[in-house]
Parts: sequence; C-alpha cells; structure tokens
Amino acid sequence: MTIEAMHAFTKCFEGPYWPNTDGRTHSTTCEDASSSKPYWFGRYNMGPRIRRGGMSGGGWGGRSDGRILKITGKRGTSGNIYANVPIEHRHVSYRMLFRGYILIVKGGLTFGTDQGTGVKWTKADSDAASSTQGWMHIHTELDSSHLSNQDSTHAWNFKAYGGDAGNSGDFEIYLALPYLANMWMPDPDGSDTSYTANWSPSIRDILTDYGYAPASSGRRLDSTQDSASDDDATTGDGEQDIFDSEAAPRAKTPDGDDTEATLRKTVRLQQQAIEQLTARLSKLEQQVEVSGVSRQQD
Repeated sequence: MTIEAMHAFTKCFEGPYWPNTDGRTHSTTCEDASSSKPYWFGRYNMGPRIRRGGMSGGGWGGRSDGRILKITGKRGTSGNIYANVPIEHRHVSYRMLFRGYILIVKGGLTFGTDQGTGVKWTKADSDAASSTQGWMHIHTELDSSHLSNQDSTHAWNFKAYGGDAGNSGDFEIYLALPYLANMWMPDPDGSDTSYTANWSPSIRDILTDYGYAPASSGRRLDSTQDSASDDDATTGDGEQDIFDSEAAPRAKTPDGDDTEATLRKTVRLQQQAIEQLTARLSKLEQQVEVSGVSRQQD
C-alpha cells in the first residue's frame, strides 16, 4: 500500500477560485484534474466540498497547505492490506462517529477493526455519486474492537480491497478531511449499552499525556512559597519560580520523563504571543488616533 499527499485540486475535490477560465490552463473532466490543471466549477466557486475558501489557496478564508490522501496498491486473494489511523489513543470505545470524503477509482474500502469486516464502500458507490463528482460525504457510526487504546493496530484501520474476483486486484482510493469522534450518550433507562461502554479522558489528562501539564499534584504553578527562609525558590513577589528553584517539583510525563523543557517552551511561546498582541494593539490605537485627527481636520 502506498499513501501520497496530493493537491486538493486532484480529482475535483475542489477547484480554483477564478472569475473565468480566460487564458488559464484547466481540465474539463474530474478524472484529469490536478494541481497544474484544475477543474473549474464556475465563477468564484471552488466546488461543493468547500465553496469559498478551500485548502488549495485562493478564495476567502482558505488555506494553501491542505492536502488529500491518495491510497494505492494491489491485494491478493486473501489477507489484509490496511493503514492504521493515528488517533488519540487514551479512550475506551468500540463505536465512533466517522466523517470524511471518499472517492474510489478502483477497488473498495472499509474502516474499523482489522478482523471480521468486509467491503463497505466500492467503486460502484462512487460511480453512483455523479452529482458530487464521485466524492462520497461519509457521516456514519462505525464499530471496532472494545479497547482502551484506540491507537492499537487492531482498531480503526482503513482496509483496502481490489476490484477483481475475491476482492483481489488494484485499488485506488482518495480520502479527504477524515474525522473520528468517540460517542458517549448515556441511555436514561440503561437498556441501550451501545454508547454507555465508551469513555474519554479530560483535557488535562490529554495535556498530561503529551507532557504539557504536570502529571502529579505537587505544587501548583501559581502557588506561593510558604517558607520565607527559602528565598531562592521565590520570585520578587513571593511567587514560586518553577524553573529556577531547586525546591520546585519537576513535571513528569506518565513515563517519568522530565518536561521542564516543554514547560519552558510553552511559557516562552505564550510570552511571545502576548508581546505580539500588545504590539498589534498599540499599532491599532495609533491608526485610530491618526484616523480621528484626519476626520477632525476634514
């Protein structure tokens, strides 16, 4: 299996934000649409996926760094060919909401556990979606194994199939804007356990897992030093300096790694953001003052 990041113009996922095609190289079919030869959907229209500001640059409020995935390969008459989707791992679940866009040129695709699944979407489904240029907007609930590590190789895999007998042969599949959400909806009377068996951590748990928050209780980052004799562990205002004080506890990740460098970087980025925002506000105030003087003179 080969996975490539492609320009969003590929296969008409979106088109250029042009008033017309005068003097511009463009494709008249979605099959040939590419970054250098996009399909034009119409005057200032990037297409039905993201009409005004897409991922390919141009438009209003769009981005220029967006890509879609091209998945190709060949499957034999048996075995699994799949890509494990990198997701937040610390969740308990076996049913999630999946959203995204899929275009199948050859073969078929399913999404879920690595065992006991068959083809869910095929080339025939894409062919039937002619009004959306073959792109299927997927919004569905999917099941996998009941696990606490959702990043396991046994859960949430894109499995590809060929289009020949026994699901063998070549496959060519495109995926855009994939989204997966854990579903937790308690049933009042307890009769439906489809969602009550799911669980997700708090935001702090996730930040701790990535090393952006202390894992142990210890001292709070905003605590003050109780002992007046420990002057080295406090700032001029009596606030504990968590970086320069030897008495301050070091933040640890669940694996025990020191995260002082991460905390330093986070604080430094926050300080830079505050400085930039302050400078912009100052500049804006100056512009307002100049504008006010001009109006008075007029």
